Amino acid sequence: MRKIIKFGGSCISSFEDLKKVSEIINQDKDIKQLVIVVSAFSGQTDLLIKNSSDTVDLLRDFHLSYAKELGVECTNLDQTLKLIDGTKDERLSVGEKLSLEIIGNYLKKSINNLEIIDSSEFIVTDNANSIDFETSQKNTEQAIDKSKIVLTNGFLAKNKDGELSTLGRGGSDYTATFIAYALDLEKVEIYTTVDGVLTADPKKVRSAFNLPKLTYREALEICHFGSKVIFPKAIQPALEKNIPIYVKNYLKPKQIGTLISKEKAPKEFPLSGVTSIRGISLLRLEGSGLYGVAGIAKRLFEALSQKNISVIFISQASSESSICFAIPTDSNTKAKSTIDLEFRKEIDSHLINPVSIDNNLAIVAIVGENMINTPGVSGRAFQALGKNGINATAIAQGSSELNISIVVSETDENKTLNVLHDALFLSDVTTINVFQTGIGQVGKVLLEQIRENQDFFKKRDIRLNLAGIANSKKALIQPEGIDLNSWQESLNDTSDNVTNIDNFVQKIKACNLPNSIFVDCTASEIVSEKYHEILDASISIVTPNKKANSSSVEVYKNLKATAKRRSVKFFYETNVGAGLPIISTLNDLILSGDEILKVEAVLSGTLSYIFNTFDSSKKFSDVVINAKEQGYTEPDPRDDLSGTDVARKLLILAREMGHNLELDDIKVQSLVPTQLAQIDSVKEFIERLPEGDNYFEEMAN
Repeated sequence: MRKIIKFGGSCISSFEDLKKVSEIINQDKDIKQLVIVVSAFSGQTDLLIKNSSDTVDLLRDFHLSYAKELGVECTNLDQTLKLIDGTKDERLSVGEKLSLEIIGNYLKKSINNLEIIDSSEFIVTDNANSIDFETSQKNTEQAIDKSKIVLTNGFLAKNKDGELSTLGRGGSDYTATFIAYALDLEKVEIYTTVDGVLTADPKKVRSAFNLPKLTYREALEICHFGSKVIFPKAIQPALEKNIPIYVKNYLKPKQIGTLISKEKAPKEFPLSGVTSIRGISLLRLEGSGLYGVAGIAKRLFEALSQKNISVIFISQASSESSICFAIPTDSNTKAKSTIDLEFRKEIDSHLINPVSIDNNLAIVAIVGENMINTPGVSGRAFQALGKNGINATAIAQGSSELNISIVVSETDENKTLNVLHDALFLSDVTTINVFQTGIGQVGKVLLEQIRENQDFFKKRDIRLNLAGIANSKKALIQPEGIDLNSWQESLNDTSDNVTNIDNFVQKIKACNLPNSIFVDCTASEIVSEKYHEILDASISIVTPNKKANSSSVEVYKNLKATAKRRSVKFFYETNVGAGLPIISTLNDLILSGDEILKVEAVLSGTLSYIFNTFDSSKKFSDVVINAKEQGYTEPDPRDDLSGTDVARKLLILAREMGHNLELDDIKVQSLVPTQLAQIDSVKEFIERLPEGDNYFEEMAN
């Protein structure tokens, strides 16, 4: 076996890490040729880029400490640190040079025939800081002794004038695959801290999983659109000579990781990944003067190219009256002035509008070589986005169907990634994120039911994730999920004191999680007044709270219209009839063309219990207090005794049948004595309820 191994900076951050690296190097006994590429130690290149006044001291302390831990010398430390005062490339080379010396001295303890070579001795760059293949190949063949194990540092090179240059971020990957290309090695192994190339960034998508195989083209797309597992330029040398690349976790060297090669893998999914780039601006060139005019696109992109402005995304209207394109935000001012200058005559003649710019955007890309053979991918993707209230500002899809790119607001980036990942990779599993307010008797029972029925949900491919809970004093938000076995303790321990529902709703909206449901287990009108805002944020609502649907008919209709417009659910079956499917049955009858002539029902279980229990042997106040203690009444029993609760239920039923009634149109007779009806607090009402026992006894007789 003839191969090259590359270790990223995060794989060589400690003595224990280097022990694992040494084990990986020595694990294969049939190696005929081996080249090892190492990066700078983790964090050191960032330190050099920042280059503050204490950079030299920090670098010296770090590398001396590391060398001491390994029991090796770093004799060139001071000489290498002098490069910090040189050119930018010389400064950035310091981390790679020091890691090469220290790691080389350590590995020499266990590898007798190890040869250490700085990559700048054989890698030559062209004017664009890419590898000059022809010259570098000759140098590589001469520099690397096939009979020895060679350690080099990647990232570093020299330009054609012999000056030190660098290959940019990820350049060590590029060096590794180029050496494999130059020496016709059989494979490349790139070790990092993840299991391979994942379907999405695990920091943004918790359900991301490892891809066992990718084609070169898929890997290029995924890496271009934000994945940092492998440097995009590194794929090209391997692709040209069909050299397989293995991306592996250095902590799990026996696992295959991800294989990148020319062959399409048998896919369980038509896709390979969902990835993104943020910090994007979308520019639009519009106007009637674009229609049917040849050469507009050529002028536009040539002008941008001359200013070294990279265009990431392009979309053009079929009418030819609009071209939009995405660039990094830090280039938007230069791009606008460049385009306005190029099309100055057309703009002055009002044939073309001045360039418009939308900032704070991200591009989310769906990648997969098998998409071309799988119908409906786009449909599933955009349906999922629509249901979650995510607006696509622009869309582009290549004819090969390898990539579908979608421009969205930066604030929607993570939500978009999760929505698309769930829809396209986990279509058999639906994750529902629940935010619950109200944890009294009803709320606690609901949480217990969710906890007890996790296996039930799992069998039906549903993952119910409790992402937030709140009472009148505190709120707990954990997007990754609150433990249903200890939610009470977690809520008690949180320091987030909430004094109003506004705070909780704002935190829910800020989470921006897909498939979010707000569950209202209160009877609070203050909470129900937030329903419109919640629905308008594309968050579904499930509620037994009757206050919203029994407020004004305008509010009632607006809530239903908003839910429909935002493609979310507004479920309130328990407004009437508790667990009985009364509202859904009523709606089904109406949808089937039936006309509802009359409804007869006992609409208050509370009043039924009280009337069936109250007799001459009991005081009315004792019966009511007992009903409240058993959870039969509304939080304020006067809602039941006054007939208000029944009136709200009747009003909701009437509205579901199409009648535009208000609460005042429902006539009820209150059972609450006048002197008790005016009391402010529920507690005082309960305490003074015995004052009405004679009144209730007279009514009963």
